[in-house]
Amino acid sequence: MLNVTIEPAFFAPPFETRTREMVLSYVDSLLAWKNVQDAGHVALCVSERTSEALLLSKSYPLRPWLRELLAEARVIEYDANTIAVVAETILGRALSLEQAIRVTDLLAEDLLMTPNLAHDQLPPEIRAATERVVLMLAIVRAFGTDASAKANGIVIRESRNVPVVSIRGLVTILEHSRADLEQLSDLPKIFEGSSIICANFHDYLMALDEYILWQIAESGEEIELAIKAAQYKARASRGELTAWERLPRFRQHARFIDSLKACGTQADVSLGRSCLRAISEALDGRQMAATHVLRTGQGANDPPVMRGADVAWRRDIDYEYHLHYWICGGGELEFSCIVSHNDFGIHG
Repeated sequence: MLNVTIEPAFFAPPFETRTREMVLSYVDSLLAWKNVQDAGHVALCVSERTSEALLLSKSYPLRPWLRELLAEARVIEYDANTIAVVAETILGRALSLEQAIRVTDLLAEDLLMTPNLAHDQLPPEIRAATERVVLMLAIVRAFGTDASAKANGIVIRESRNVPVVSIRGLVTILEHSRADLEQLSDLPKIFEGSSIICANFHDYLMALDEYILWQIAESGEEIELAIKAAQYKARASRGELTAWERLPRFRQHARFIDSLKACGTQADVSLGRSCLRAISEALDGRQMAATHVLRTGQGANDPPVMRGADVAWRRDIDYEYHLHYWICGGGELEFSCIVSHNDFGIHG
């Protein structure tokens, strides 16, 4: 499953000049991410130190702050209790970041973030908690080998002009139960890395690298995530914004993942991206000149390969490799295999 981590400052009421627009944006962000959480599109995580940071900075409980905030900004559309319930629901349902990424403790010095997510108006407790989350996720993203490590994004309150935050610091303590962080076993050590940042679910999806998801996929479910991310981004680039849950449904043959591994599509970046493009085009019925029906023989009039009401198709990925899939009787696609140029077989 895709996953994002909500940074600690997201839950705290705005500490800057409290304009009506800023307060409404704060509430809208809470509501939007609660809707994402309710829909189950991603797993939401929070650091175990979030509540402590909010308490120490006197940002929690939320209701006293919120009543003052709403009155100062003259916002009458919402009441303090309603907003607090939304924030507390997100916090209560969210997974523990430390448990999810299997990092239990982290200390560092001389941290530098670009852009700076921990601005000067934030209390020092929240700044420190935010820096810790950013560094923790950047380390796991840099060296982790699983999808949750590579795809975890950081939810921030306001959009930035870049899709990632870069961080540099001297790591002095790192406690974890991972097998892929051996490069940070000899501490202290300077670390430089980055993490995805997003203010909304759309920005998160657009910042994902679908090929990374494809490259490290070990199951049909992980391949499905890569395909859906590629298709969402392809549609968005054409100005066709489609809700995640409304992307076309498709199936995979049980041996589909074996074929893409056998053809080296997870090792060859160019080929892997071409595969994702071809699959996305097949789902949307685009570039049909690159496709033709698979036939039982080499003649143009030979009957198509059928599986009951399902028809077999072949789509060019490049000159050497091709995608074979079924268009099922109900219109749904089933991806069968990726094959080399002279292979006309399809898994039934």
